[in-house]
Amino acid sequence: MIQIPQSMHQKSRNVTSSDNPQTGLTGRSGATLVEVLMALLIFSVAITSVFTLFPISLLTALRATQATNSKFMAENVVEAVRSQPGLLHPPIPVTVSPPFPATPESPIYRGIWQPGFRYNVGDCVSAVPAPGELFPKPNFVYRCQIGTPSMPPGNESTGFAEPAWPQTTGPTVNDGNYTWVRLDYPVNSISATGAHYVVDPLGRYFDNTNDPSIIGDDFIWFGFNSNTPVNGTAMNPGLRRTKGGFQTYAAALQAFSQPDSWTVLVEAVPLSIDLSGANPTVTFPDSVELDGIPFPATPPSPNYRMVLVGAGGERTAISGLLSRTNQTITLSETTLPTFISAAAIPSTVRIENFTPRYTYLMTVRQLGAEVPPIVTVVMLFNRSFSPDDEQVYEANFGNSSYTEDGDVTGAIGFDQVKISWAGLKKPLLREGNYIFDARNVLWYKMADISVNEAGEFAVITLTESVQSLTVDTGTPANSVGRAILMPGIVDIFEL
Repeated sequence: MIQIPQSMHQKSRNVTSSDNPQTGLTGRSGATLVEVLMALLIFSVAITSVFTLFPISLLTALRATQATNSKFMAENVVEAVRSQPGLLHPPIPVTVSPPFPATPESPIYRGIWQPGFRYNVGDCVSAVPAPGELFPKPNFVYRCQIGTPSMPPGNESTGFAEPAWPQTTGPTVNDGNYTWVRLDYPVNSISATGAHYVVDPLGRYFDNTNDPSIIGDDFIWFGFNSNTPVNGTAMNPGLRRTKGGFQTYAAALQAFSQPDSWTVLVEAVPLSIDLSGANPTVTFPDSVELDGIPFPATPPSPNYRMVLVGAGGERTAISGLLSRTNQTITLSETTLPTFISAAAIPSTVRIENFTPRYTYLMTVRQLGAEVPPIVTVVMLFNRSFSPDDEQVYEANFGNSSYTEDGDVTGAIGFDQVKISWAGLKKPLLREGNYIFDARNVLWYKMADISVNEAGEFAVITLTESVQSLTVDTGTPANSVGRAILMPGIVDIFEL
């Protein structure tokens, strides 16, 4: 039998936990510094990735919202054009010479010709398009010259059959008690023929003061601020901009913007409603801020309205705003529905502003008298109507052999554009945005952009080949390409 020495028994009894630290499966009581740093690295990479997703998701959501609204608006545009053939009428010449007439367009456009209709001398009409067509052939405007001298004034009328419209200027055609003459396109513009134009009543009703109640002379042109010298020669003004047959800004706003564009400015429970006067009035508590709601010189404003929600919340009444005195607003409607009464104050009242977030314009490219024009719809988000948005830049579309303007000469491909902004504000250059060839009324999408080191010009690669090259004509101002890069374009499509 083996005996264990006493000394070994004593050593065994003296062994403590610190001599044999078996505290778990790992054999350690904590993490090392390297492990902590590794955990922080993994955590930071994960958090950075998550944070990166937020702006991407917001941008994606914005683009999806814009695409959805663009689709809805596109359907409205097609229906509007189909139901209003005169919407696309060509520009009407004015009596004052371009580029900047002293007075706005004086002739009144009455739409397509109607049988048995009374017109005034100077009124303008278009021929009736064939069934299913957007334009008559050819696409011109005709002006009423005279009525029948023997007919008492106010009793004249057109015939019951559409006349054979003159295909050239000069000859006239008799129509019932009227005589019509064909009008020429304005020729002093970017286009060599003046036949191309832009249907943009919202832009047409703005002037340099951004007052929609004034038809600014400058805004007769799309790209009007382009009348600058090139090699000592003044360039032509922009493309003619028409009002689409609309006689008021309010009517144009409803037709050329997204219908559901109302923004709530005030939402509160009113103190009282007074129905005893000629117009109802609504009084708000002093705590409700109303100073930010302007009232124009000629009320009611088409951009503001009041929505009164019934006490039960299931019915509403809508009225324009006529005037304001302190906290009391007078409505433009003379009567309100019976469920709105002084005794039963609505649960809430909203004052809303019509904000045209989504608007559109149309460019019309005419290829010949017997060829249907090409209409391109340009849909915009939060358009500012600033002249800077229509700045025209010298450009060379796809022609390496072009020599007449040194700022845009050089080797480029058939799918490239060289644009110069020497002395001007740098244009909005961004991949995926659009560039407009204002001479030939063509839109292109930008795929790649290369800016020179001095920041004075750029070579832009397009998603397709250039359809109409910039060519030498002997006069730099008439040959150099004209490019416009409008901000806020959401989508472009052809009708």
